[in-house]
Amino acid sequence: MAKAGGQLGGIFIVAGTCIGGGVIALPMMLASVGLVFTTLIMAVMWATMYYSALINLELNLQANCGMDIGNLGWRFSGPIAAWFGRLILLLLMYALMAAYFYGLSALLVEIFHLPLQNHWSIVTIVAAIFCALMVLPVRGLDSVNKPLFIGTLVIAAFLLIGLSRHVLWDGALLFPPAAAKPRHWIAVVPVLFTSFGFQVIFHTLSNYYKLDKHVLRRVFFWGSLIPAVVYIAWTVAALLAIHGNNPPFYREMVLGHVDVGALVAELSRITANSAIRTVIWAVSVLAIVTSMVGVGLGLCDTLKAYLPGKFHLVHHRAFAAVVGTVPPWILALLVPSAFTVILGAAGVILAVLAILLPLYLVRHGKFTTLNYPSVGNPIAHFAIFVAAVVVISCELAHAHF
Repeated sequence: MAKAGGQLGGIFIVAGTCIGGGVIALPMMLASVGLVFTTLIMAVMWATMYYSALINLELNLQANCGMDIGNLGWRFSGPIAAWFGRLILLLLMYALMAAYFYGLSALLVEIFHLPLQNHWSIVTIVAAIFCALMVLPVRGLDSVNKPLFIGTLVIAAFLLIGLSRHVLWDGALLFPPAAAKPRHWIAVVPVLFTSFGFQVIFHTLSNYYKLDKHVLRRVFFWGSLIPAVVYIAWTVAALLAIHGNNPPFYREMVLGHVDVGALVAELSRITANSAIRTVIWAVSVLAIVTSMVGVGLGLCDTLKAYLPGKFHLVHHRAFAAVVGTVPPWILALLVPSAFTVILGAAGVILAVLAILLPLYLVRHGKFTTLNYPSVGNPIAHFAIFVAAVVVISCELAHAHF
């Protein structure tokens, strides 16, 4: 069984993969639905994704080997499920990596006030550093990710403490009138769903923890719960502070007329602390970096599984790191709109990848014994199926209306 420190590393990888730079924008998305619905929907999303994690872990345990969703599809269904799983998994991971390369580079350009023409060189440097990190074994990446994620939590805690001094309670935020409008929910649901996206690293952590079902359950339980707590605490504190100190700005948030830069500037003004701007940018950078590590780890392990067995281990990982870096680097440099189009459908892709396909495989497998008995519960199956359909419906409605 893995030691507590080893389990902590896995927990941080899962949580870091979830928490991306987009966490800063959550108050803008959730201003319209209020505090009660924000907490409830976060809890429902966390429960849905944790249960989907148990299904994915069950599939890995039944296969007696950590496998990506494509290989699991081959093992428990056949070639159609295998190729479909591989396609959507690689599509999502490449799109995420391109978004991280571009987003992190844009942040660095803004933070250090670099000329815009230097953006391409910053993207290249970010991609090169990422490629070098991905050559490290999982244990090495665990050692790199752990201090990064701890730093993220420490800075986020500092931000919340500073913001909490300016929070003004207002009961009107519990159930604001805008929460009754379906168009707000259509926009919010897919964003929150994708905020719990850690499904690209099941196979990596299953092998890392040698298929220890108890350790894996704890790693994914706490690793998914930490983002939920962070999301709720940050969103509630930011909404209360903004609504109490600048109601007109809050109304602009509800109408969708505020961007991240304006939000950061307003929080700096409310706290009367120019350092808040730096702290928020630091959280954003670290959040993107930890997400890059988690997604990159899953991407390189997936690619490595498809390489010929004759590759030496070091060459194996180095080649996978290059193949995992070059396509998103090119996208981030030349076709930035390509990944925004793909990410626009991230909710649909993730609903299929995280819920629908694993649910189909676990039902198709008809396993006689289960490592996690709750995975066989038909009521739970129906509940997460409905959740996936709701996410897909909201994503499609938001795209067309």
